[in-house]
Amino acid sequence: MAEAWIITCDERRAGALTTGTLEAGVVLAGTTVANVDTLKDAGSTAANAGVSVLVLDAASSPSEAAVRSTIAAVRLVRGDAVRIVLVVDKFTRPGEPLVISALNDGVRDIVAASPSEIAATLAMVLSTESSYADAMRWRGKEAPAAARSGFAWPTGSTRPQVVERVVEVERVKWVGTPVVTVAGAQRRVGTTHLALSLGRVLQAQGRRAAVIVPAVTLAALGDTYELDFDGLGRGQRADFDGLTLASDVTPGDLVDAEVVVWDTGVYEDSAAIFKLGAVRCLVFGGCEWELGPISEIVSSEPEGVIADFTYCVTLATEEDFALCVEDLAGLSCVQIAFPADWKDGASRADLAAIVSAIGRET
Repeated sequence: MAEAWIITCDERRAGALTTGTLEAGVVLAGTTVANVDTLKDAGSTAANAGVSVLVLDAASSPSEAAVRSTIAAVRLVRGDAVRIVLVVDKFTRPGEPLVISALNDGVRDIVAASPSEIAATLAMVLSTESSYADAMRWRGKEAPAAARSGFAWPTGSTRPQVVERVVEVERVKWVGTPVVTVAGAQRRVGTTHLALSLGRVLQAQGRRAAVIVPAVTLAALGDTYELDFDGLGRGQRADFDGLTLASDVTPGDLVDAEVVVWDTGVYEDSAAIFKLGAVRCLVFGGCEWELGPISEIVSSEPEGVIADFTYCVTLATEEDFALCVEDLAGLSCVQIAFPADWKDGASRADLAAIVSAIGRET
């Protein structure tokens, strides 16, 4: 049976929060009435207590920064092992900074209720499973349909305004060479690893492949894989067993390549370049706490743009990947293996769909 801890800054709200928790059949392990200065420590205490659920009463806190720090403290101690239920004011609207920050930290359950509604709404949320798809609706793009599970939509009558954007993206070929762009929804999710792996697989198929990697990244790779990239700076290139590795150039500089894979870095810094690729691979981590950045991209870009991406899920269990496929229904999702060595391109079945798409562009 799940055990919960309640944190609030208003003792008068503790009764309703307790009632809602117990009505859901959850064991109450503890309650902390904190203030702005002790809120973060209260989160650490709850996390260290080993509970599986934290009910965080953000509506009672005078400081949103303190709430964000508390969520971060819990994640630091227990990662995504704790289900955080964020209780906010009834009139909290989708897209507000606190809500976005919580979503980015892996919070799926947001309860917007008046004091008289807290107990019943909290009991309903705790009695159902979290839904990442429902939580995404709090990003503010549109008002959602009725909640499926673990989600309470604000009851205010004002709908957020949605401005439709029409974006035309021209796919380009530099000097006739197909370019595959690879970007990460965030850092350290395997973007460069995927770019190099694709280059190696294409090379194993007999194609003259080149991979563009930022110079600073290439230098780090030299240390990681014990490759000699000393002196390889901006605009230079190296030959690794027939695979051309280049840093900080454009595909047009690689006229000898039949196909170029371009590691463009983090999406928010390189979206314009990334969208120019003939094949566009957007990489993100499949763990629950890593899903905030990808959901922000999907919810902020026009449908016609995101439909052309291949969503590459890394560092994910089969269950994580299945949830990602469900949440990104209708979009192309590929589960990417993360082998210890990208240099072996002999057999990478996980990249078959991407390689096939590249083949259609050549």
